[in-house]
Amino acid sequence: MTAALTAVFQWDGLGWSRHVATDKAHFTAAAGQSRAGSITDKCQLSPYARLMDQLCSDERLAQERAAGTRVGLYRLYGDLGTGNFSRVKLAVHQLTADRVAVKIVDKAKLDYKTHAMLAEEIENMERLHHPHIVRLYEVLETPQRYHLVLEYAAGGNLHQLITAEGRLGDRRARALAVQLVSALQHMHDQNLVHRDVKADNVFLTRRGRAKLGDLGFSTPVVGVYRIVLHRLMRAEEGEESDADSPAAHLKTLPGRVKGCVIA
Repeated sequence: MTAALTAVFQWDGLGWSRHVATDKAHFTAAAGQSRAGSITDKCQLSPYARLMDQLCSDERLAQERAAGTRVGLYRLYGDLGTGNFSRVKLAVHQLTADRVAVKIVDKAKLDYKTHAMLAEEIENMERLHHPHIVRLYEVLETPQRYHLVLEYAAGGNLHQLITAEGRLGDRRARALAVQLVSALQHMHDQNLVHRDVKADNVFLTRRGRAKLGDLGFSTPVVGVYRIVLHRLMRAEEGEESDADSPAAHLKTLPGRVKGCVIA
C-alpha cells in the first residue's frame, strides 16, 4: 500500500499532485514565458498563468508556503476540526474564490498501517461522485504533509445541529435519512462500506442538505459483505455493548427503523 501511495502523490517543489498533472505543461510554459518576456507579455497571460508566475517569483508567497498558510493554489485559514493524525482547515482557492476544506495529514505521525489507511481513503473517495457524499477534489503533497482538498459544507455537522436544536422534527429527520441512505447506496454500488456512520461524520450545507464524509475507515468489500452485515446485525440486536460499536452510533442518527442497519 505504501508503494501505491507514493504513486498517487508527486512532489515537484510546490506541492502539485497527479490530480493537477495535466496543468504542469501549461504551468511550465507560462512561467517560462513570463520570465523571458516583457511586462507587456505578462499582461497578456491568463489569470492562472500570472498566479503561477507569482508562486515562482513572489517572496511573500514563498514565506506563506514555508509558514504553512498556503499550499498550491489555496490560502489556508482557521481550523474546522482536528483528529488523531490530521487537522482540517478552511481554505480559499486563489483564482475562483471557492471555499474548500483541507485535511492536513502530518507524515511524521503516520506508521505503516495509518499510511495504508490514508492511501485507501483517497482511493475510495476518488471512486465516489454523489451529491450527498463529500467530494475529494485533489491531493497535494509537501515534504512534511499530505493535503486532501475536500468539498466544504458550511452548515457544520449533524451532531452540532442536534446539540444546538435538540431532537429534529420528523419531516426534517426523514429528509436527512433519505439523503444518507442514497449516499450509502451509492457506496454499496461501488462495493464500498463506510464503517463509521455517525452524526459527527454527517456534514450539512447552508441549505441543510446532508453530506456524508470522513471515509478514513471505509473499505472495499466483495466476498465478505455478508459477514460485515451479520456483525452489524448482531450489534443491532444488542449482542455488543461497546459504546463505539456501529449500532451505538446508529442511535445518534435522525430517524431509525428497527432492524435496519446502516454501514
